[in-house]
Amino acid sequence: MLFPSLLFFILLSQLAYAATPHRHGKRSPGTLDLVNSHNVQYSTNITVAGQSFQVAIDTKSSDLWVVSDSLQATTLSNDTIVLLSLPSNASGTAMAAPVEFGGGSTANQAFLLVSPDGIDVPVGHGVLGVGPSNSSGIFVLFDSAGNTVMDNLFIANTLADPFITIFLGRFDDPLALDFDGELTIAQTIPGWEAITNEPKLPVTTSAAVTILGQKFQVLLDDNGFLGPDGKPIAVPFNSSVTNSPRPTVGFDSSSPFSQVPTSVAAAIYSPYGADAQLTDVSEVDGAIWVVACDVEVNVTLLFGGEAYPVHPLDATLDPVVLGFAPLALASGKQGCIGSFQPADLSTELPIFDMVLAQPFLRSAYTLLYYGNLIQGFTNKSDPYVQLMSTVNATQAHQDFITQRLNGTDTTSTSTYNYSKVSSQLDVADDSSSGSDSGGLPWKTAKIVIIALGAACGLLLIAIIAAVVAWRRAKERGEARGSYQPVHLPGLDKAY
Repeated sequence: MLFPSLLFFILLSQLAYAATPHRHGKRSPGTLDLVNSHNVQYSTNITVAGQSFQVAIDTKSSDLWVVSDSLQATTLSNDTIVLLSLPSNASGTAMAAPVEFGGGSTANQAFLLVSPDGIDVPVGHGVLGVGPSNSSGIFVLFDSAGNTVMDNLFIANTLADPFITIFLGRFDDPLALDFDGELTIAQTIPGWEAITNEPKLPVTTSAAVTILGQKFQVLLDDNGFLGPDGKPIAVPFNSSVTNSPRPTVGFDSSSPFSQVPTSVAAAIYSPYGADAQLTDVSEVDGAIWVVACDVEVNVTLLFGGEAYPVHPLDATLDPVVLGFAPLALASGKQGCIGSFQPADLSTELPIFDMVLAQPFLRSAYTLLYYGNLIQGFTNKSDPYVQLMSTVNATQAHQDFITQRLNGTDTTSTSTYNYSKVSSQLDVADDSSSGSDSGGLPWKTAKIVIIALGAACGLLLIAIIAAVVAWRRAKERGEARGSYQPVHLPGLDKAY
């Protein structure tokens, strides 16, 4: 297995979008509303050659491709082109046409027109890659005539800072109020401007950049992967990837599962004993951990000395929310899918040691600064990534109780075997992390919040969450329309 295949659902009906009032104000040019399809795909509407398309936002690829059987556009080449970001055996023709989205436009945008024949993606859908241009297959073939969408937007607006931000909503968030997600161009989301004060994580260059192009990839901190016991998990890494003694991490907005080394996934989930098992799930390519849905799993990652906890509703994923068939463990308990899928990436292709996908990005507002990666922007700064945690530990715990435990906190009965982590799994010695032998590194102390609220306060929160969840389910349930599962195994190979 080179990479576990990406499974995402295509939304077949256009959806009305309702903003989250307490997060966002009036929309401005450069803001794209995203549609969240069951925590599996985040897409937006764009116009290509006068036709509307719903495209998935993909941070790991750089090209725009759409599926259509009739489109008036200029042909760049009559040769058939296969992009690594396309499904297996799919191909298309390089074209150019006006593209509009988010209040912006490019007059002569290169893209790949894919015929609906031989591809399991509906007409009117596609993918918008927002990665760096030198990983674009079209740009490699046609130079400036094949500039990516993001390059063309910034080249036409040289006064704009060349960055985007991505905020992914959670489909089963009890307090989401129908917030699906947003992508902004050259601006931050109102109320979240403080992301520009977060550590600037330098984008690293991999050994395979000349083959597959530059990606948005950064280095994880030393001992920067904290397991459910609060202690560091050793992350195997290929030092030749970036000539660095730390793991290289990529970001993927198009996949429902993060990909981590096999030993890391085992260190997260296997200590739960009978409440966890490594198995095959029909809708997922490759083995994956299934954990009892009533088990709260807490994982934290460290970047730039800052802690980024993963929301417990994202550390394990309810298969029903994803649109999958319900799962059950041997014990009879309802099973949820571990979002950190085993995948030894660096041994198969030296680009990343791990990839953080939608489950992590739902817990961290993300800024991607292109800088001098934009063609001709040699006077700009080096590229970087900034992350801002969106997780409040107390509220996240309450969210889990509301969604998975029907409002009754039973997390104290967890079957987690702490001794198994240290005795059977390769867990890093935290003595080098600057922490006490039994606790978290000092830099993560700020996320460990002890909930001491009065019983009436917790009851009020539970009541409000239940009412909001009921309201959201009522409003969204049927409006979501039907979903068609579409297997796109080639997308993961874009790396």
